[in-house]
Amino acid sequence: MTFPASVTALATVAALAACGPYVKTTVATPDATTTVEKVGARTKSTTVITPVPGMGARSAVQWAGTYAGTLPCADCPGIATSITLGLQGSYQLMETYIDRGQSSTVKGRYGWDPSGNYIKLDAAGNGAWFKVLDGQLQRLDSTGQPIRGSLAPAYILSKA
Repeated sequence: MTFPASVTALATVAALAACGPYVKTTVATPDATTTVEKVGARTKSTTVITPVPGMGARSAVQWAGTYAGTLPCADCPGIATSITLGLQGSYQLMETYIDRGQSSTVKGRYGWDPSGNYIKLDAAGNGAWFKVLDGQLQRLDSTGQPIRGSLAPAYILSKA
């Protein structure tokens, strides 16, 4: 037997109320809605990212994850690069200069530009800019502009 949604919701609230005081708080921002429900001593928090028209890659693509590739290097065969972007603004950047054995790994925070299409790493990542594409990150110059010229296609990291 199928019950109307209102009956099911009423039954759920009644069952939760039997476990102790029920408190529900919802906070909405342009980027997300967070709901915190407390029943007795138990707390459940749910955050839903809100896709906003015109908010670019931040809401349109699955951008969190690891991207890898070999970026150009002026005096070596390339820089093997891997960056992992976390959902909450953290990153880990690993770079290895090919044929030199020099490696570095840094962790830090990144921020989104207002368009939702670009991220900028903090000082630990030298303030590097990336354009977020579907399944790719494009490394940008120090001012956040695309790199021009014949090597431009080599500044792409692909999602692993």
